[in-house]
Amino acid sequence: MNRNNFNCLLNFVLFYSVATGGRNALLAAASDHTECKGINLPSDFDASDWPEMWRLKADIDDVRDKPNRRDGDSAVDPSVLARAGVQHWKVDPSGYDYPAKAIPWNDTVLDPELARLRDEYEYNYADIISVTAWVDSFWGEHFHADSTIRYMVNGTGYFDLRAVDGDWVRIAVGSGDFFQWPAGIYHRFTIDEGAFITAMRLFRGSPVWTSYPRAEVGGNHSTRQEYINTYLCGVDPDAEEGDGDNVIGKKGKKSHKMSKRSKKAGKEEKAGNRRSRHLLRGDM
Repeated sequence: MNRNNFNCLLNFVLFYSVATGGRNALLAAASDHTECKGINLPSDFDASDWPEMWRLKADIDDVRDKPNRRDGDSAVDPSVLARAGVQHWKVDPSGYDYPAKAIPWNDTVLDPELARLRDEYEYNYADIISVTAWVDSFWGEHFHADSTIRYMVNGTGYFDLRAVDGDWVRIAVGSGDFFQWPAGIYHRFTIDEGAFITAMRLFRGSPVWTSYPRAEVGGNHSTRQEYINTYLCGVDPDAEEGDGDNVIGKKGKKSHKMSKRSKKAGKEEKAGNRRSRHLLRGDM
């Protein structure tokens, strides 16, 4: 091998080593970034009473009341949502006569466990609603400027929440599930195929029902930014570019293609929305 060929080979080896090292460093940094998302859980974290949950398929608007498990995915461990700030308790509502609707709900005869939670977390406001039809405002991805606290006293349904990796995680909630999740987390609700759920909505102070749709606000809100800083390493997914289901883009907007079936379903749901709108105020 002559000197020129040797020098070319040496330069290639050096370039490849630097390039590979740089790539590995980037991969390591990305891995560390992913690992930093979410809060640390206590060593005694107990998920034995949490309901079943799983990752969702994409584009489920036409069949949102179906389970829609992502193909090949097993059930999600509750720690996935716990690291995103979600808390859960199991409070058995049997033996207590909860109405289908009470706005507000001021019954003084409380389940001792419910009374303990209300006192400990200062949930001084409560109401009870029943959902038996599709409500489009519950489905749009959104967040609130206050914590969301919900106690399911009858029936079943689905709450979808964004995990720290941006995936939708679906929770199959039912009677006895008591949840609290932080202000700023993206979520939505749908009835399941049973089309019936009764839930108690709790609040600290006077209820504020304002929802902030992701497609309109994105990360441009102090509450959402606080959530991003606490749970997402300060990285706003709405400021990232990409084609995934969990990315909107730099402008904070997300386009949704609506199929003919979706349009037809939307028309059919308007009647149900009109029936529900006068009964339901705020958010599920």
